Amino acid sequence: EIHRIQKEALHTRQLPQMNFNGQASWQSDVTELPIRLPGLDIPEIAHDQYKIWAEVSQLVWDGGSINRQMVNDRIDMLIHINAVEVENYRLLENVNQIYFSILSLRENEKLLRAAMDELYARLKNVRAGIENGTMLPSNAAVLDAEITGIEQMLTETGYNQTMALYRLEELCGLENVRYAELEMPYYEELPAPDTGGRPEYESFLLEKRRLSGIQELNRLSRRPWISAYSSIGYGRPGLNMLSNDFEPYALLGARLSWNIHDWGKMKKQEEILVLQEQIVDTRLETYERNQRIALQTLRQEVSKIEHLIAADHRIISLRKQTAAAASARLDQGIITSSEYLTDYNALLRAELNLSLNRIRLEQVKLNYISTSGLLNNLTKTTEK
Repeated sequence: EIHRIQKEALHTRQLPQMNFNGQASWQSDVTELPIRLPGLDIPEIAHDQYKIWAEVSQLVWDGGSINRQMVNDRIDMLIHINAVEVENYRLLENVNQIYFSILSLRENEKLLRAAMDELYARLKNVRAGIENGTMLPSNAAVLDAEITGIEQMLTETGYNQTMALYRLEELCGLENVRYAELEMPYYEELPAPDTGGRPEYESFLLEKRRLSGIQELNRLSRRPWISAYSSIGYGRPGLNMLSNDFEPYALLGARLSWNIHDWGKMKKQEEILVLQEQIVDTRLETYERNQRIALQTLRQEVSKIEHLIAADHRIISLRKQTAAAASARLDQGIITSSEYLTDYNALLRAELNLSLNRIRLEQVKLNYISTSGLLNNLTKTTEK
């Protein structure tokens, strides 16, 4: 809308321009005839003069300056639109980070509740052993303390989820997200590295176009402007400078306007624009280098997490065996609750690491896609 208004405003410069003017003046000397003829009375011209006139002018040729200014205004519009796209893209990235943080918190909560159920089952068996006289009461106290600690962690996790969900609702303009089931996305093979996909890259290109447009406009502004005009007026004197009477008059003509010397102003502006272009080129090179580094780092991170997940599976398989054996020994009164918790907490940490690494893997993949500038056309699948 702004661009449309600017374009219409520039277009009016190509339409006829109408002005109404008035002037009153006094001058110290006037035109006079240096002769005297017998019998001929030559009136003296008044020193005070008055005139009003209306003028209509039409631009005939401007050297292309107005059309070039329209192009430059369009580039400015694209720069402003791109700035909005940059902000929207960063907002989308922020939403993605919050989304994955909620997934991690919910997975953590699920494992903690499973652990609490397991500990309650063990506590029931321990209390039965205490009643039978095969276990010491301290074993139940140890499990009670561990359950209380898990309840604290669940409370903290719940508050963290509430804050994250509130942020997600505010950023997305949604309601009741806390009651929705958030799916875990699984992304396909990563695309090839691309440093020019983000809207920030387009910002550099548009800035270079803007500077080139200003250079072209400066070059065109050195051309002459030609316009036609006509005016109708009334004043003293009219076009007859020897008359002291108020008279109407009319003019019709053409004007040429050409700034043939600007004391080096245009050259200095050209030098400034060249320096600004060099700065933009340097910033673009730095941006592309940082993009390449970030993308390569994220690819390495994906590979690392995939190896960690493979190790997590092996660790969990071994921890399940040791935890099951510890559970059986606890029920038999061979070991204490503290010894059992050592093995069980190790299994819990291994399962939590696996769950969080799975979420982290997809988050890093999404970060790679985001850094490449492909968030709007990414491909994802959801686990069945």
